[in-house]
Amino acid sequence: MNSKLLELFDAQMSGLIAAEYNGEDSLSESISYALSSKGKRVRPLLCMLCCKAVGGNVDHSLRAALAIEMVHTYSLIHDDLPCMDNDQLRRGIPTCHAKFGEGAALLAGDGLLTDAFSIISDPSFFSDLDFVYNGEIISRLVCSLSTAAGSKGMVLGQSEDVFWTSKNGSTAEDLHQIHIKKTGQLIGASCAAGAICAGAGDETVSKVRTFGIILGHAFQILDDVLDDCDGIGKSPGKDGEMGKLTYLSYMTADAARDEAGRLTSEAVSLIKSLTGFAADDLERFANELLSRGC
Repeated sequence: MNSKLLELFDAQMSGLIAAEYNGEDSLSESISYALSSKGKRVRPLLCMLCCKAVGGNVDHSLRAALAIEMVHTYSLIHDDLPCMDNDQLRRGIPTCHAKFGEGAALLAGDGLLTDAFSIISDPSFFSDLDFVYNGEIISRLVCSLSTAAGSKGMVLGQSEDVFWTSKNGSTAEDLHQIHIKKTGQLIGASCAAGAICAGAGDETVSKVRTFGIILGHAFQILDDVLDDCDGIGKSPGKDGEMGKLTYLSYMTADAARDEAGRLTSEAVSLIKSLTGFAADDLERFANELLSRGC
């Protein structure tokens, strides 16, 4: 199932790049480069899987899934900048600023963040994807995604991450909040978006969002454990070198894996408790994320 959804999503992403970022200007080139560097596609896949689990048509979640991946890609571009993590490698290739320069990368991120809301709300943006949302769906998607990505969600998490880098005095709760805001909130919004696209009510959307936030927390804990691994597409050991606040600051790798497992079980139990919710594919995907290794 996931491989078919991934193929569907990647085909639409290729179409989006060809339709909207086909110019020879530096902005188009840098955005196309960033979007073409395939990651795990965790967020769009969760959006599509949650839409299906609620009983919706997966095709109806594609605009939201593309927008979410655009927001995620913007966040990676900006995280990698010299003023943030100053990383030279992302998804196994040079980072956007390493290839195009800091200014071009900054603007590529700005463009992606803004365009993400165009693809949700403007039928003429990537018109090859003929399904468009009605006003209510647009409003719910924009509110959910902007809240998760903004100053009370992902951006706040990044700010707190920067604040605590190479500083003493942090607590485990500070770390929990960084992971929940920086990673959990956008993954939660991804899951909520799928349910919204399927026409789910507010109560179901809220629970599906909570599932995603908990799963995102577990996902980021495991990323902390995998920081020293080669072959994960990023510079190995970068977090430790920079003095980043990670779960390995507070516990062993085995204990961190146990905590990620506990959170994953909690998330799966939540969605399995939802009436009329087909949770099997999501449970399998959650366990696949948990089983990642070096």
